[in-house]
Amino acid sequence: MAGNRLRIRLNSGLPMELVAKALAVVDSNHGQVHAKNAYSFPAFISALAAAGTHDIRIVVPASTYIHFQALAIAPDGEKWKLELYEGYTGTPTGGSAITPRNRNRAGGSNDNSALTVMSGEASITPTTLLDTIYVGGSSGGKASGGGQAVDDVEWVLNPGASYILRATNGGASASSANVKALWYEEASV
Repeated sequence: MAGNRLRIRLNSGLPMELVAKALAVVDSNHGQVHAKNAYSFPAFISALAAAGTHDIRIVVPASTYIHFQALAIAPDGEKWKLELYEGYTGTPTGGSAITPRNRNRAGGSNDNSALTVMSGEASITPTTLLDTIYVGGSSGGKASGGGQAVDDVEWVLNPGASYILRATNGGASASSANVKALWYEEASV
């Protein structure tokens, strides 16, 4: 219905809603998506053994500020833990590259994230624990099936540093999970 549309006009160069006389506001994350600065990746971890771990290494270039917005883990029924670490020791071996995807798909893919993301590498030990999220499951947790746990409080990552996302299957049997990360990037000043 035409009468229910939001009507906006510019007032001194700022958008203003006509009925409530309020400024039209876009939050920072939404603005970063439209500016083509926001990225994410899904990483599917398949049939990880009970008590097994899977690492995702994130390398931040020295020239970029990364505003890490959200982490999520959604397992298939077992309890899982997802930890964010800053730094590691050892030399990474194996693994495969993950291509971060630009959250604004209009006008082409724009999949040009400054981050290097590697999944499933071995021979590394994370050092400084920054954050942990848990999701309950069928073996020992209160949930009877799959669930999801999300951390959506921003971390501004250190330019030139490396980070490890470590997913741990806390269940009694092999289990799969999807890990998702969301961030936006800006050149350092």
